Amino acid sequence: MIERIEFNLKIVEYGFWIFCGLNESSLVCLFLVDLIHQFVSYYL
Repeated sequence: MIERIEFNLKIVEYGFWIFCGLNESSLVCLFLVDLIHQFVSYYL
């Protein structure tokens, strides 16, 4: 179950990186990715 959650979060994270690659607001993207990492490490 946890592996599935981690896998889904990886997809979300890569989705953010792709979205950030298309947009130039990379600072906002780095903030969002960092937020996701904190969320993941807090709950897993």
